[in-house]
Amino acid sequence: MIIEFPDQSPVRGCGGEAQLVSERGGGRGIRACGANGNLGGLASLSDLMVLRIFLMRNKKLLMMALLALGVLSLAKSLAAQEPGRGASPEWTSGNRHAPVIVEVFSDYECRRCAAFNADVKRIQAKYGDRVRMIFREFPLTQIHGKALLAAQAAEAAGRQGKFFEMNDLLYGKANEWKESKNAEEQFISYAHELKLNLKRFRADLSGPRVRERISLDEQRARSLNLPGAPTVVINGGKVLHEDLANLESEIDSKLSSLKGTN
Repeated sequence: MIIEFPDQSPVRGCGGEAQLVSERGGGRGIRACGANGNLGGLASLSDLMVLRIFLMRNKKLLMMALLALGVLSLAKSLAAQEPGRGASPEWTSGNRHAPVIVEVFSDYECRRCAAFNADVKRIQAKYGDRVRMIFREFPLTQIHGKALLAAQAAEAAGRQGKFFEMNDLLYGKANEWKESKNAEEQFISYAHELKLNLKRFRADLSGPRVRERISLDEQRARSLNLPGAPTVVINGGKVLHEDLANLESEIDSKLSSLKGTN
């Protein structure tokens, strides 16, 4: 059935919406779109009346419906970045399906963190696919004035696929940028060394997405009541801080217990 509406503009859409189509004789009707976006059969009278109500008589209600969809979309986005879970996606190395997950919370201005960064690489090489490392930002801004900016530099580099490269540069050249009167320019020089897009790096360095990721990692650290940096969390439970030397024995214990349950 074709329902004619005089002098109306075409309505285009997909997924259950409708599209005005011309018929022989100059009349206009509405043909429904299928779920795949292709034009399907002609819409029923009830469908057409609902569409007409929304588009012709209840524009305010339509706007409210669109606003509601926007709120639902935002809620979904916030759920994906739930406080206490840390930034997602994570900066990670190793097998994503490894039985042991080690979260490393670090501060780039922390000397122990720099030393531990080398240990992390050694441990990852030792255990291979059996261990997955997740790297979290935990700048101790109360005692380290440049730690937050350094974390922002790592995250900004990560947005161009160079998180780990910047991570190693920040630790390897810590004495250089910690003593610099303009740490930001030092970080930009490292970005240049890594052949990053400098315009984008500068924008991301203080951009909202970078700040949000750091904030989410900090929230996770607080939710776990972490005492400082460096700190590791094993499989979301066991926390090591002062006893980081025990990390390998803890990993061995986890692997043994998991092996015994198989």
